Amino acid sequence: LRAELVLDDFDDLAETISPAMENVFVSTANVGAFNADRRLRIAAAAANPEATFDTDATSASVMTADLSALNTTSVGGPALAFQFKYAFAPTDISQGGLNDAIILDFRSLHGNEIAPELGLVVRDDFDLTETYFGQITNLPLTSGPFSASILFSSFTQRGGAPGLPDFTTIKQMDFDFFFFNISDSIRWRAELERIRIGKVPEPASIALCAALVPHVVRRTRRHFGNNF
Repeated sequence: LRAELVLDDFDDLAETISPAMENVFVSTANVGAFNADRRLRIAAAAANPEATFDTDATSASVMTADLSALNTTSVGGPALAFQFKYAFAPTDISQGGLNDAIILDFRSLHGNEIAPELGLVVRDDFDLTETYFGQITNLPLTSGPFSASILFSSFTQRGGAPGLPDFTTIKQMDFDFFFFNISDSIRWRAELERIRIGKVPEPASIALCAALVPHVVRRTRRHFGNNF
């Protein structure tokens, strides 16, 4: 028998708020099965959002991201991200090839506009110069629970070229809910109960799998520079 690996079940308290703590990371040590160092922040450009981002505060053992106002400050396309980043000792997240996906279990996802993409950048201990990217672009807006998956096979190199990380030596996983060129009227809230690594049952269509759009990644993320 094999137990799934839980990266985070959000039972460690952390809180940040914008604009008071905008672009400032809040760190928590020894998170989840990997004893990861986790960093949270609300990052923005061309906007001054009113938002909160926490774990185990608004709801017990839940990550809650809430955007109540955008407050665009300049023309050119406001951008916003709720970022949650993990660093840990090199780990075989495939568990000898048994796992094939990173799975996010949501309690709910609400919004009055289309949901943002959820991006993931990973780094392994095999090639220290390269990072790899996966994403989910079709998250549903729903008041009920659902799970969304990023298949290992869907990753590319960060620039969009073919290439997969070494899943036996993963040491960094950086997630974000990323909004680009959104309106001031946007209202959005996500509740995430768990991030785990496991196997997506067949058929894979029962889970939401990553849709790779490298040209969109290159276009949107340049506005935040290397720190975003």
